[in-house]
Amino acid sequence: MNNEYTPDKAFDYDEDFEYEDDEDLDDFDDDLEDDETESFDVCMKKHNTSIHKLRADYKKFSEWYNGMLSEIGCTINKKPVVCRALAQYIDSIGCSEDTAKLWAVCMSDHSDFIFDDDSEPFDEEYVLYNFMLLSDCVEDLMLRLKKEKYYRKTFLSLSENITFCDKPCIDIDLSHFYNTFYEESDPEKDFIMDNLSYVTEKVIRSPELSQIMPVVFTALFIRYPKKMYETQGFEPNFKKLLRHIDYNIESDNGKNIDNFYRQLNMYNTFRTYFSCCDPMLCDAGFAAISNITSCEMIMWEDYPEMIIPIRDEFSYRYFECFPGGYMENPFFTSSKVSLRKLESFESHDEQMPPKCQIIANADRYIREHKDISERYYQLICESETDKCLPLVTEVINNSEIQQDYISPKIVAYAYTSIMTCIMNNISEIIKGEMLDAADKIKEWYYNELT
Repeated sequence: MNNEYTPDKAFDYDEDFEYEDDEDLDDFDDDLEDDETESFDVCMKKHNTSIHKLRADYKKFSEWYNGMLSEIGCTINKKPVVCRALAQYIDSIGCSEDTAKLWAVCMSDHSDFIFDDDSEPFDEEYVLYNFMLLSDCVEDLMLRLKKEKYYRKTFLSLSENITFCDKPCIDIDLSHFYNTFYEESDPEKDFIMDNLSYVTEKVIRSPELSQIMPVVFTALFIRYPKKMYETQGFEPNFKKLLRHIDYNIESDNGKNIDNFYRQLNMYNTFRTYFSCCDPMLCDAGFAAISNITSCEMIMWEDYPEMIIPIRDEFSYRYFECFPGGYMENPFFTSSKVSLRKLESFESHDEQMPPKCQIIANADRYIREHKDISERYYQLICESETDKCLPLVTEVINNSEIQQDYISPKIVAYAYTSIMTCIMNNISEIIKGEMLDAADKIKEWYYNELT
């Protein structure tokens, strides 16, 4: 083993150190000035509120929030601590409307202002603006928590108990429907019109299938395209048609991702066309017939109207337990590290041969030794994050990091980046605990609804 790093070697900063920069980076404040967001007044008008009502609503929210911290036994308003305390409370005590709301608050992208350092000056407009955005997000997440399992169970019941009746349950202009689909897919086979006519007549005469038509027709043209086009008198088995299929979602083999996008685009076409069907029920159905919604390689932001399961969404969505970013990294705030040089260091390190990479090797070790993250979590609880140096030196001494590559002039950058790895791992651990809590909340809501 190489010579071990010890605390006395930390922050041996060389003021002349600087990797080649791609371009000059502005400070955080300059970046924020370019952020294109609606004004505070416009946001108030959209929410049909006044400054006086907004102040009153925020005061009421703050009182509720502080009360919830007391209820779950959380004595420090740090995001990872609040999230873990909530998850443990739900696991041991159970769920309620208030714990569901606090879960939504913590998981929202707009809750960072709640965890801001109290030492910062109070910016009322900033707080109230974000409070409006948070309120919208919480309302949306609460609805999904309440309905997600109910809709999935409803879809599975519909797909497994298919019946037919003499009269149509819904009216469809078959000619218009065919022409719309023809423009989308350009079918050229002889039997497509006859088969589509027969299947559509069956679907609209089913009390169950007529509720989930976007899913039915997507599955039909994805799973039986050849039979729909080439087989005269094709009669699908609808129960088999809507069975769950697992695809390879871990890697792109050159075909699967294109297939996923084709399915998503087709489903969204039918989802728009059959606007009479409940979109939340149909989205739950689309998620139930395959594992596509669990694929992290999909650009889900291209499908903003589509609601995918909460666990699937947050598996690929970035969840940050440290909303202050680098400003919550004790090495970044206590050393002479500049953001520009730190980003240059991280970029340079990523381009090094694998065995020479500091960050990747540190991250691997931290993920394999969760006690590192748990010990830092305890420092957060005790408000002693300034005592984290032994954790970083332990990572360097025991991981596969080639210590010879940590020259004195980059020690501060290496320590800061390793600390970021620890913080990111805590975020991943806490996110997992919060998603487990979401499953319990959904189960509780489902039992309440049924």
